[in-house]
Order: sequence, then C-alpha cells, then structure tokens
Amino acid sequence: MNVGCICFPHHTAVAASAAFPGLIGPLVLQPRNFDWHCYDDGGALVACPAPEFARLHLWDGGVYDNLGVEALFKPRSQGDRFRSDVDFLIVSDASAELPLTPAVLMQRPKRLITIATDQVRSLRARTLADQFSSSPNSGVYLRMGRPASYLLREAGGTEIDIARVREACLAEDDVRAAADLGTNLKQLPEPVFDRLYRHGWEVADCTLRGRCPDLFAHRLWHEPSVTECHTG
Repeated sequence: MNVGCICFPHHTAVAASAAFPGLIGPLVLQPRNFDWHCYDDGGALVACPAPEFARLHLWDGGVYDNLGVEALFKPRSQGDRFRSDVDFLIVSDASAELPLTPAVLMQRPKRLITIATDQVRSLRARTLADQFSSSPNSGVYLRMGRPASYLLREAGGTEIDIARVREACLAEDDVRAAADLGTNLKQLPEPVFDRLYRHGWEVADCTLRGRCPDLFAHRLWHEPSVTECHTG
C-alpha cells in the first residue's frame, strides 16, 4: 500500500506551493478534517485511515518532486510505469537552467540545495524521456526555453519542415527572454505575458507534433481574442 493522499480546494494547494522553505512557513493541516485514500498494488484508489498525527506541515512540493509526477509515474522495479488509469502523460517543466553564481560564503547553503534539487529534476526528466522513447505515444516532456527548431530537430524533423515552422515561431531572443523570466508576485506587463503564453503554446505544439505525429497535428499560432481569454 502506498502513502495516503487527500483532495482539497485549489486555493489550499496554491498555499502549500507558496510555502517555500526558508522564506515562508509551512501550511499546517489537521488530518482528521479530510478523507484519505491510497493507491493499492493494482493502481486503484481506495479509502485508507488518516495519518496518526495531530497536524501535517506542508512545504512547496518542488523540494521533493518539482515535476509533480511521483503519484503518476512509478519506477521500473515496481512493474507498470504509469498508474493504471493514465493513458497519456504530459509533463511540463518550466524550471530555469542552473545558473553560474559567485562563490559567496552566505549563499553556499542555498547553492547546495539548488544543485541537489536540479539533479533530482534532471534524473526524473531523463527517466521520463526514456519511457516516452521506448513507448511511443505514451506521453511527452515539455521543456520551456527551447526554440521550435531545436524541438523539431530533436524529434527527427526534416530541415524543410523545421525551416517552415521556424518562420512562424518566436525568434530565439524572444524564447530566451521568456525562459529567463523570474518568479515573483508582480503583475506581468501585457507584452511579457503574451510572449510567455506564446512560447508555452509553441513548446507544446512542436513537441506534441514532433514526438507523436500520429496523434497531434501542427496548429499555427494565432493571437487569442478577448472572448477566448475569458473563456479559456
């Protein structure tokens, strides 16, 4: 039997995600206020007892699994790679590249944590990429910060096709600017948001059509209308 899980409102999940170690304290939950479930050995979700703790302290999940795939993707040693109810897995990775920083004494603990977290993410990403390669049409790994030409070339696209799609996509300078955008609580200027939104679209479009051409076709980018923005 695996570790128990609970369902709670989106705003609670957002609050837990904001609990970054060292800056904001953990989100505190009382287990008795929730219904608990576990995945059995066959991958089915069944009811289980609540943990025997008065309180649970939750930190941002990125400390343990920044891609959030632990509950969906199992190691090879446990048999099936995906949960029984997962048909196609899309993993989106918008994490920044590991930066080069000066060797400042007070920054060394943070640097060590960053290196360890990045290594865990890289190992999970490589395992996922191996699974998607060995089992075609089972899922894709979307990596932000990659231009259309790179994504299509890595997927085995022809130079003619790459040149045609590249002309309709963001320039590499715009892709780099979107990838370098830091995380903060400030409202993004409209042009910055539009560039980030478009980059995410193009990464998904090029990766899906490049890696799974039998399932997905190319869709040209178009500026969303006001109605589309409000309706999703």
